[in-house]
Amino acid sequence: MNLLINESPLQVQPSLAMKVGLNEAILLQQLHFRSLISKDVRDGHKWVYKTYNEWKYQEFPF
Repeated sequence: MNLLINESPLQVQPSLAMKVGLNEAILLQQLHFRSLISKDVRDGHKWVYKTYNEWKYQEFPF
């Protein structure tokens, strides 16, 4: 098993992590990424929504 290649990486900007904290920066970056690929548009704005369990077990299982 090669853990460095087989998965899509999470990215975070060090400057954002320094301002808001590492976990918070990871969440904000993932939310931003999800908003870029979202196809759910309401009133001209993209929406991202997931249940708590989807965030916990699918996006951030660590």
